[in-house]
Amino acid sequence: VLDENYLPTTLRSTNMTGEEVENMNEIVRPTRAVVLAMRAKLWVYAASKLFNGGYKEALDLTNEDGTRLFPEYNASKWETAKKHLETFLRFAENEGYQLFRVFDKNSGAENHSQSVYRLFQEYNKEIIWADTEGYMLDGNGSFDRRCRPTDIMDGWSGVGVSQQAVDAFFTKNGLDIFEDQEHDETGFTDIENPCAYKKPQIDKQIFNMYVDREPRFYHSVTYQGKSWHIQQKEGWAVDFSVNGNNSTNIAWREHYTGYLLYKRCNQELYPAGSYLQKYARPSILLRLADFYLYYAEVCNEINPSDPNIIKYLDMVRDRAGIPGYQELQNSGKKKGVIGNYEAQAYAIRRERQVEFFSEGQRYFDIRRWMICDAGEEADQTVFYGMNVDGEASLPPSDPNSFFHRKLIRNHQWVRAMYLYPIPHNEIEKSPSLV
Repeated sequence: VLDENYLPTTLRSTNMTGEEVENMNEIVRPTRAVVLAMRAKLWVYAASKLFNGGYKEALDLTNEDGTRLFPEYNASKWETAKKHLETFLRFAENEGYQLFRVFDKNSGAENHSQSVYRLFQEYNKEIIWADTEGYMLDGNGSFDRRCRPTDIMDGWSGVGVSQQAVDAFFTKNGLDIFEDQEHDETGFTDIENPCAYKKPQIDKQIFNMYVDREPRFYHSVTYQGKSWHIQQKEGWAVDFSVNGNNSTNIAWREHYTGYLLYKRCNQELYPAGSYLQKYARPSILLRLADFYLYYAEVCNEINPSDPNIIKYLDMVRDRAGIPGYQELQNSGKKKGVIGNYEAQAYAIRRERQVEFFSEGQRYFDIRRWMICDAGEEADQTVFYGMNVDGEASLPPSDPNSFFHRKLIRNHQWVRAMYLYPIPHNEIEKSPSLV
């Protein structure tokens, strides 16, 4: 990754070989698109702070012969990353890869809610590479079962979500919840559940923290008071509070935070009656939106005035059903982002956090950006949720209420974890290992 001469020949060559795979029985095999995408992604990592002179402790590492293992900062790596991203994006466009979108058959208008939901339910032209063997997305329904509340048939209630992740999702206005003046967490509102199998399905008295959020939020998180997409009885709602139907006292696995993962759950699946019992989905390894945001990031590092930064960032936001930064600036709702390096870098980081929530990207992103230390943007020492030991019947102003953010636990974090420490017994197996 650190030197193009050491990359495999297939990742260095500009004269790609191989054929695109059309046979659906062969979709897991790497294609030309996969090779070009992987080469571009490797160079984004190589140019990023962790591997490009920003990890001061690593700069002191040398082999026994004195050869340094990590390089000083080299701005040209961003140019190299941009070159390979542009090669991939041109190829992808020519081959028909595109952001997945769902349009209403009658009006022709995009259904953003269905766009962000169905993206993960079927093989489509946004997917560059997918795996059919992901254990959480197999055909026996185990993924859905892990995410189902305990009170829904055989749910395991086993995959929690942090408050930091919940707070990261934007409002319907495309703004941070802490800067949108229309967002008010002081009350409760009846809202429609956009994930319901049979619509409309109205959820009663939902905490305003969860009201008027963007489509990606509703298709990603099960929150307090949310109904299930197929109801076991009319009016059912999940209750994570201390005496609720999915409290940590009765859940098969403790979720700790008052939230469950919902993203990728199939909304036609229910383990009873004549409903769909099993549904296999592709486990996505690479998709086009990832590379749109990589390209925006790389362009920002080279020239913050490059119009492609906002162009590609806003393409992802538009599919998600929220205003882009160009629209926000034109309307006066959010200014000072376009052309500002720091503001654009933050906007790209936030968009990646939301767009790829629970897809296995953020673990690596926050490390290559080196924003994990205590007090930093992705502080890894603290883990927040709602007050699951509190009562849902008490108002948010009461300290014993469920409805306020709470520090769930502290985690140890040291800077060696940016590259994840190698166990000492593994080091002892190879005397030459630094």
